[in-house]
Amino acid sequence: PLLVDPSGRLFFFPTLSHEHPECIWINAAKVRRLKDLGRKTLVQFPKDDLEVDIGIRSLRMQLKRCDLLTERLGKTDPRQR
Repeated sequence: PLLVDPSGRLFFFPTLSHEHPECIWINAAKVRRLKDLGRKTLVQFPKDDLEVDIGIRSLRMQLKRCDLLTERLGKTDPRQR
């Protein structure tokens, strides 16, 4: 995951290697639901859906990493003490 805005804890994560021409960056905070389509996944956002060429397990792992980083930021942020 890539931290875009530390103050807002805004994370984006890639669907493929960041060097791959078909890589898509997803805003973790906007993901509402994931739907398994076999080798692909439907990512549901508040206003739109996106079918990506990545398995649901990989997407769930990316979202989990974003959650863990958000938690770590919360624990180290001096404004949270």
